[in-house]
Amino acid sequence: MAGADPQALKDTLLAAIGAADTPDALEAIRIEALGKKGELTLAMKSLGQLDGDARREMGQALNAVKDAVSEALDQRRSILAMAELNKRLEQEKVDVSLSHRPETQGVIHPLSRTLEEILAIFAEWVLWWPKALISKPIIIILPPLICPKIIRLGRNMTLFT
Repeated sequence: MAGADPQALKDTLLAAIGAADTPDALEAIRIEALGKKGELTLAMKSLGQLDGDARREMGQALNAVKDAVSEALDQRRSILAMAELNKRLEQEKVDVSLSHRPETQGVIHPLSRTLEEILAIFAEWVLWWPKALISKPIIIILPPLICPKIIRLGRNMTLFT
């Protein structure tokens, strides 16, 4: 491996990366090139057999190949991920013409319903009184914590709740 041409190795690996059409194939190429027993790793390990200047030059060339291969792997991985996403988006279209889920209507709390019934009874009771008996507006006072509203019963009648 000491005599391996870094440029030929780079060209071979980049061609394989460009030909990969699935993320699994790309991962297999990554392992083949950069794994423990990968071509580039074995070439880096064989640098110890070279002389000083040759080792430095070969090391720089192999590091450049390693950087180029890593960058190409990242770019190809993002391209494949985008293609897979686009394919999924084509297959999984949402039909917006479908009706949405109906919203459930809330109900009045039982205590609030009871209080409204009591107020309705008071209102009917006040309205049934003959007008001759009513000379001034009638004020029915209930505790303000229970019913903090003012209800108009008629022209001259107010129910404070």
